[in-house]
Amino acid sequence: MSGKHVSKRAALPYFHRQLNFRNGFAVRRMTSITSAPSAARPTGAHLIVAVMIAVVWGTNFTVIRWGLDYLPPFLFVALRFAVAALGCFFLPRPKISFRLIAATGVVMLAGQFGFMFLAMHHGMPAGLASVLIQAQAPMTIALAALLHRELPTTAQLGALLLAIAGLVIIALDLDANASVLAFFLMLGAAACWAVGNQMVRAMGAVNAVALIAWMSLVAVPPSLLLSILVEPLPPMPDAHGLAVAFFAVFYNAAIATLGGYGAWAWLLARYKAATVAPFSLLVPVIGATTAALMLGETFDVARVAGMALLVLGVAGSVFGVRRR
Repeated sequence: MSGKHVSKRAALPYFHRQLNFRNGFAVRRMTSITSAPSAARPTGAHLIVAVMIAVVWGTNFTVIRWGLDYLPPFLFVALRFAVAALGCFFLPRPKISFRLIAATGVVMLAGQFGFMFLAMHHGMPAGLASVLIQAQAPMTIALAALLHRELPTTAQLGALLLAIAGLVIIALDLDANASVLAFFLMLGAAACWAVGNQMVRAMGAVNAVALIAWMSLVAVPPSLLLSILVEPLPPMPDAHGLAVAFFAVFYNAAIATLGGYGAWAWLLARYKAATVAPFSLLVPVIGATTAALMLGETFDVARVAGMALLVLGVAGSVFGVRRR
């Protein structure tokens, strides 16, 4: 198939296999498919690219924490996607229903990141947030079973139970620095991501970067409206605070969103999803490590055990897929 044009109908099975490997940001698995990836083993340079993407996404949780020191959560979300939406000037809208793009943008972007930023605003540590958001993987498996009757494999079912056990341990170990409210807000973010996965699935094969740019465009109005309605106008920060806020918005929009998704889609156009997807398992590890080093976050034994079980559950959802 390599080098030959593939119809949309022929491309869909490959796109669905990519969905089966979801454990990082959903649209990371999407790319416009005109030829099936044929390379079996990444080159050294491409391995570096894959690791750097995980580093960018993992460290972004610390950057979000910095930005929230100077920006209210919904305004931060609105600014992030307003900058990312500038890609619409350069990328044509994917040839799918705009209503579907709009609904997915509201749920997967405005909803997911609205819940996440609000959770971190209410004390959810950045490192723990990078792990809890991975609960979207077992949620996606559960939704696929309910909506599409795609029953999980035995390995995936075991992974789901591991992830649930990890979430329970983390919930029982919450303290004043990570409230119950923040915990459930993070689960809300993961749920929005999981629901968004099903909406993305209905789109077929699309260009990932163009889709995220147009989804960003529709994520701005609800985020901005919520900011106007419920958030007081933040005081003007000093020069240092302004620089930190600007950097946080730029990093989130240009580097983590457009740059990260674009590079991930570029890799997926060259390699099978099973080769690329496991690199996203580095994201929660890097997220927790970066938060510990740069924010001084600490984790007791119970929380580390819960985080480990959740990450193992996510890994099981990747490697437990039924091979075709």
